[in-house]
Amino acid sequence: MPHWLIKSAIHRVISWLPNRQFWNGVLQSSFTKSTVLTPAKFEGKVAECARHFRAFTDFHEAANEFSAFELGTGWHPIIPLGLYLC
Repeated sequence: MPHWLIKSAIHRVISWLPNRQFWNGVLQSSFTKSTVLTPAKFEGKVAECARHFRAFTDFHEAANEFSAFELGTGWHPIIPLGLYLC
């Protein structure tokens, strides 16, 4: 079963619970650790920004006139801010 199906099923169950934001926070802080931003994660996201921007400039000449749309930035919107700074 694909990972996203399991995650979707878990979120479906959480949506039925009272105080669902609390349970979602417990899930994220206990299992996925997605609420913790370590220096290594931050540096990885910044490197991802640079990689995406280099790939974009390889195919587009007017790299100074671009816009990016990030959907679902999560807890730490590093990618949209990094692309803005590029």
